[in-house]
Order: sequence, then structure tokens, then C-alpha cells
Amino acid sequence: MGGGDVTVMIRYIAQAGKAETARRELEALVKTVVAEEAAWRGIWIHQNTSAPEQLLLIERWTDEAAYTGPHMQTPHIQDFMRRARDFIAGPPEITFWRGVAAAER
Repeated sequence: MGGGDVTVMIRYIAQAGKAETARRELEALVKTVVAEEAAWRGIWIHQNTSAPEQLLLIERWTDEAAYTGPHMQTPHIQDFMRRARDFIAGPPEITFWRGVAAAER
């Protein structure tokens, strides 16, 4: 299950009428993270099929400290947090998980 890797679940709720803006902004942010940071292992963006204003990022990082420390201090994350006030309804819910079992097809 990836050794010391940690899975980070980030749940956003877009402001009314701004779900697509939020999705596009998150996609652009992920592209920057992928291009400029080394500690990520995988990043997936999901949108709730029955409530499109709900967006979920599932991210895998080398460890929790890499996410909460250097990643959160990058200029692109700091800029996103400032701009997100225009399309995200409040702070995201962020939780950290470690894998204990898996099955894939």
C-alpha cells in the first residue's frame, strides 16, 4: 500500500453556480503541482454526480509532513487559497488516510 505514503482527501464545495469554475481551477492547480513538486504520488479529481458543486481530490503523498509543510507553502497553493474565496464556499475538509488493504481490477 505504498509504504509510508499517505492519502489526503480534500472535499470542496463550490459556491452556487460556480462548480465548473472550481473544477477548472482545481485542474489547473493539479497541473502546476505535478510540474513543480516532487513529493506527490498521484492526484485524482472527482465531482459528485448528483451534486456537482461537491468536488473531491484524492491525493497520495510521500508522507503527511510533505503535504502539510512544503506543499502548503508553495506560491501556487498560497495563490489558489486566496483566489478560491471567489468560487469555493468556505475552507475545504482535509483528512489524512493510510492504506490498510486494497483490491483492484
